[in-house]
Amino acid sequence: ERVRIAGWLRDTAEGARRERGVVRAWHVYSNADEAVVKARREAVDAAVDRVAGYLEALREQHVTAISSSRFAAYALVALVVALGRDAALEGNVAAAKIEGLVSLAWDLCGLS
Repeated sequence: ERVRIAGWLRDTAEGARRERGVVRAWHVYSNADEAVVKARREAVDAAVDRVAGYLEALREQHVTAISSSRFAAYALVALVVALGRDAALEGNVAAAKIEGLVSLAWDLCGLS
């Protein structure tokens, strides 16, 4: 599961770096149009629901011992969104920064 979460973060950074213009435009535009703000909010809520379900399944299988799958999911999705935004803005996120975020994600998910 650590590999899966690390891959998600690394893929997010790479995808945002590769599609910098699209990601930057999305972040700007999504704050300017109420319909897009609503769509973004719904997409984030859906991602949190999926990740919470995934983490809850891990907890039930005794892979992780986190106390709140929903809280951890919200934090993890926020971390991924921020990483994507930073990668799009910076163009190249240092490998050490990504690995630090991977480590943080593992901690959030109880996979350290």
